[in-house]
Amino acid sequence: MIFCSFTVNAQNKPQVDSVFYLLDTTKTLPSDILWHTYKEGLVKFYELEIYAPCSELMNKPTFVYSSHSQQLVTISRNQFKSMKIASLSKLIYKLKQFAQEDGAIKQDIKKPFYLYIIEPKSSGFTMIKTQLDGSGPKSKVN
Repeated sequence: MIFCSFTVNAQNKPQVDSVFYLLDTTKTLPSDILWHTYKEGLVKFYELEIYAPCSELMNKPTFVYSSHSQQLVTISRNQFKSMKIASLSKLIYKLKQFAQEDGAIKQDIKKPFYLYIIEPKSSGFTMIKTQLDGSGPKSKVN
């Protein structure tokens, strides 16, 4: 798992948290699937089906990307093997840490949380950079 955690001061530019995660729903029993994916136009959503009413960011955290401004990246099996992939429990832990830090930061300096979702394909893997919905400055998604 690759991620960075930084303390943010009001004078500094916000830093970024990011995590790599393998999402392989083809090998998961339907009753165990915790991810819900859907599209609206050019925007794809990855929603994690966990509930935490104490935090807006942790209540069904949703990661978003737009195919208008981002492209899937193909990675080989060798490249994949060299990456540090987060487990679901590590991802949830990082999200919880992020949500706690985010709650203490002023609105105008919010930092984004990126999740690099990796999905298996017949010729290797594809990877896309998604952003936690509600994290960081508001960005326009076309």
